[in-house]
Order: sequence, then C-alpha cells, then structure tokens
Amino acid sequence: MTISQVIFRLLEIAFALYLARKTIEWVKKWRLARKVKPQKQTDLPKKVKHISLFSQLKRQVDADKVIHKQKCTPLKLGKVTKLEHLWNKIRGTLDSRLTNWRDRILQGGQVSAVDAREQRHQFSDNEVFEGIVKAVLSNSTDWSRIEPVLSELQDLFHGFDLSYYSTLDSNDISNVFIPWFQRRKAGSMTMKRSLVDLIETASKLGEHSQQYGSLNQYFASLLETTGNNAIYLVKSIGSPSSKHKLPALGIALAAEAMKNIGYDVTKPDRHINRAMGSFKLVQFSNWPDRSVRKAPLANEKELITVMLEAAKYARDVGVRISFLDNTIWLLCAKSGLQFSNNALGELITE
Repeated sequence: MTISQVIFRLLEIAFALYLARKTIEWVKKWRLARKVKPQKQTDLPKKVKHISLFSQLKRQVDADKVIHKQKCTPLKLGKVTKLEHLWNKIRGTLDSRLTNWRDRILQGGQVSAVDAREQRHQFSDNEVFEGIVKAVLSNSTDWSRIEPVLSELQDLFHGFDLSYYSTLDSNDISNVFIPWFQRRKAGSMTMKRSLVDLIETASKLGEHSQQYGSLNQYFASLLETTGNNAIYLVKSIGSPSSKHKLPALGIALAAEAMKNIGYDVTKPDRHINRAMGSFKLVQFSNWPDRSVRKAPLANEKELITVMLEAAKYARDVGVRISFLDNTIWLLCAKSGLQFSNNALGELITE
C-alpha cells in the first residue's frame, strides 16, 4: 500500500468517525426536543422525520468540508495539477505511439528491483556487480545497441564474479572484451576506458564486501551516513569530491547502478536532463544549444537538482521514481519516441 493510499484510508476513517459523532449529537437533540414538545397527530411521520434529520446533518458536514477546503488549500495545488496534467500527456502520448511502453519498463527490471529492495531482498555481490556493469555499459552509447546482448553478458563477465574481473588488466579488455562487443556491434567510443576503470571498481568493491560482509550491506551502511537518502548515496559514489567515489562511475552512472539494484532514483542523463529542462522543472545555467535533441551541459549541483525534482514529481503524481524515469526516458531516447526539445516543451503548453 502506497503512502497516498494510506493517507486516503485514514481520511475515510476520520470522516466516518466525524459522521458518527454528528449523528449521535443530532439524535440526542431530536430526543430532547420530543421530550419538551410531545409529538402531535399532525407531526410528520417518523420516516420523514429521520430523512429531515439526515439532511440537516449532511448540510452541516458539507458546510464543514467547504470551510476546510477554504482554509487548507495549499498554494502549490495548482503546480501539482499542472504536473498531473503533464504526466497524463506523457502517458497518453506513449499509449498512442508506443503501446508496449509499460511492458518495456517492466522488462527492464529496475522497477521490480525497487520492489525487491522494498521487500528486503538481499542482493548478492554478483547481482550488485551486474547492476554496476550494466550501468557502465550504458555510458555514451545508445542503449538499443546494448540491449540485444544483455542475455550474453553472464558468460562474458563469468557470472559477474568480482574476484574474476578484478584480476584483469587493460590487455584483457583490449583483446577479449572490446572485440566481443564490436562483433556484436555493441561497442562505443568510451567503452575501453570504462571497462578498464571497472577493474579498479571491482577491486574496491571486493574489499568493501570483505569488510562489511556483502556489497548489499556496504551500500546499506553508506546509505545510513546520508540520512537514508538514496540521492546522496548516488552522490557519495559518483562525485569526484567524495572519498567513496567508485572509479568507473560519475553521478549519472552511479544513479543508474543504484537503480539497477533497487534504489529508487532517477538517472540524470542527457535525455532526462533535457526533458526536465524543457518541462521547466529545472533551470540549467549552461544550455547554449537547445535545438533538436541537444542536452544541457549540467554541473554536479544541477544533476542532483534533477534527481530531487524528479523525486518530487514522482511523489506528486503517485508513481515510483524509477517508473517516472523510465517513462520520460522512453519519450526522449532513440529506443523510444525520440522527442525533440521543442516537442517536449509543447507538452506543457497544450
């Protein structure tokens, strides 16, 4: 049950208690009136009298609701309404032009990973490293090139065994891994550097696993130091200024990695950034070229702002952050509808 469902249920219970209390008060008043003034033959029948009593009570309740609405309507209600309207436009667009978009999000596994973590699933070291590997492979490439080879990665990375990968060197990457991806047309300009950096990452992760008992426990402990805020967990392993920085990851890739292992965050990549900018939810200080699908040149502070605003957006429309992230990504990416910046901006003006 989501927080919004719990709140709605509590409101229902509160209203039922209020209705019961008012009913008791009116019944007492009605009985007192009968004692003071005995019923005459010309009085209304009991059934009609009961209806009249309920009508009075309903009018009182309705009046109380109007007063409550006038006193408690927050200023940001209009903003939430606009966000809901935008969310409906996004979903409607995908429903009409990419009908299997929900299935694709579920097949991606990130939403189910968030569900698993919420249900206290203990991710194994291999599962954690798999999530990090997939994040690194998404760097500076079209994900549609990586997607077809996902089922083969298990063998290439020896079951995502940390101890295996941490013993590799740059020659192994050049002679084994890069040709493997090139034969499948899944390589990228930055892949060699990323996979070499991943060796050091695997080595550090192996040390953390030994110290904390598992990588799942390591990230849980690191999360506690951030006040249990997954966004700042991402910052701690992705920011160059952090002592916990992992070599192969920046902010965006760290977010993708954590999302792969069940932390509910958004990945502030070029697609999410230009969407959040086009929706006017985030202001970027350096976005010189907004033509077609050009992305802003976001600094670290702006990347964190994107993640924070995406979290607020997801809360306002009542969905998981990872689901909202994947939905907007499908609207923008080559694997989805490839919306331009202008087309994204039009969604908030229609």
